[in-house]
Amino acid sequence: MTDTEYKEMLFSDPDKALEGYELSEEEASALKELENEHFDATAVELEERVSRAGLGIVGDTLPRRG
Repeated sequence: MTDTEYKEMLFSDPDKALEGYELSEEEASALKELENEHFDATAVELEERVSRAGLGIVGDTLPRRG
């Protein structure tokens, strides 16, 4: 699955997209409330925060699904 396909699933079927992730209810709710037009900016901001924290790139930490 590509990042684009995952993004489409996140907005069309968020429960399925978030399946398998250990998220708090608050985290899952925040992701489900994201608006498609704000997703890319939010993802870039999150990636920058994670990189500054020395945790690697967000895309590298997401599991790939078949």
